[in-house]
Amino acid sequence: MNARRLARPVALAVVLVLTVSTSASAATPRPTGLTATATSTTAITLRWTDLSSNELGFEIQRSPGDKSTFKKIATAPANATTYGDTGLTASTAYKYRVRALKPPTGASSFSNVTTATTLGGTTTTTTASTTTTSTTTTPSTTVPSVPTGLVASPVAGSCSSIIVDWNASTPGTNGLKDYVVWRDGVFLKYVTAPTTITTDSGLVGSRTYSYAVQARDTLLNPSAKSTAVTATTPACPTTPTLPVPSGFKATATSCGFAVASWNPIYDPNGTYGITKYNLYRQPGNVLAKTVTAPATTVVDTGLAPLTTYSYAVTAVNGANQESAKSTAVSTTTNACPPPGAVARTVGGTGSEYSRTVAVDPDGNIVIAGTFGQTANFGGGNVVASANGDIFVAKYSPTFALLWVKQFPSGSLSNELNNVAT
Repeated sequence: MNARRLARPVALAVVLVLTVSTSASAATPRPTGLTATATSTTAITLRWTDLSSNELGFEIQRSPGDKSTFKKIATAPANATTYGDTGLTASTAYKYRVRALKPPTGASSFSNVTTATTLGGTTTTTTASTTTTSTTTTPSTTVPSVPTGLVASPVAGSCSSIIVDWNASTPGTNGLKDYVVWRDGVFLKYVTAPTTITTDSGLVGSRTYSYAVQARDTLLNPSAKSTAVTATTPACPTTPTLPVPSGFKATATSCGFAVASWNPIYDPNGTYGITKYNLYRQPGNVLAKTVTAPATTVVDTGLAPLTTYSYAVTAVNGANQESAKSTAVSTTTNACPPPGAVARTVGGTGSEYSRTVAVDPDGNIVIAGTFGQTANFGGGNVVASANGDIFVAKYSPTFALLWVKQFPSGSLSNELNNVAT
């Protein structure tokens, strides 16, 4: 053992990555009962049960039917329980899984995996779970026709609104329920049939937006999306020039989230009239979030692990005038921990150092190091001698304290740098 005088008081933090029976994302229930139904040669409808509350949306992943190489294909809005996947290949099997997105606990675990084969041959739907596997024959269904005649036009006299209208779809087997409107490839709103017009407001001046529409029947089976059209809002008045938000920061806090913050615009006399802030994300110059003033913090979700993103923020006033972007800040998301990751903090009033961690064949965890004054390792306070003590503590796989032992240092403080099980 090497002699070393204990220094500044700190708290001992031990982070362990273990395989245990408790789920790390138990605070966010996963979607259940996921099913996939082929509705045409190019479309499959997903349905699931939403067991989470206040989620930000649902991440939908797809894989070829003969593999398990899942990739994200869409994010459904909060409280959604259906999604229509279109543009598929006839007589082809696809696998799906879904999870809820919700900070700060993060995404839930994935739902069961379900498989469906597009029409054009023998079509079956198979739902796999941890306990049962069932196969049902999918009947042939005619979905609504693709909406045609889509037109997007700026609202006269406004630099912040666009009118979108289209021709009514022809109902399929189950009648017509509503239309799904997409802006820049992201879900915007539902429009109940037979209405075929809507206004998109709160936009930014001098910006081009893309729109597409798909129809859904009464069983929520979707048509394919229409051909996208674009419209550009006119320039908004440029006086006064809005100041750029200062103090912008962006930090990835997990494998799928990043937190952005900035200073509010100083406006004691109401000169600028700031009503919101726009957060932009690269790559793709995506308008990731819109935050209503006076809030100056937002969480961007649904990010990929180990990926670098660049962010900038702008200020927008009541006339939808937008400031220049702040200086961009880059951040990289973390690697996602495996299921069962555990984090615990132990320590006390003195200085503690964890020098080594080991796991025995039964999954118990042993940590060792030094501590001074008073520390609590999970079973009550332990008091060190005047020069600090060596400690060895053993925990169960669920991090319950089994025992802790201390070894006085004598006239000099000592260190324990390695432990084996």
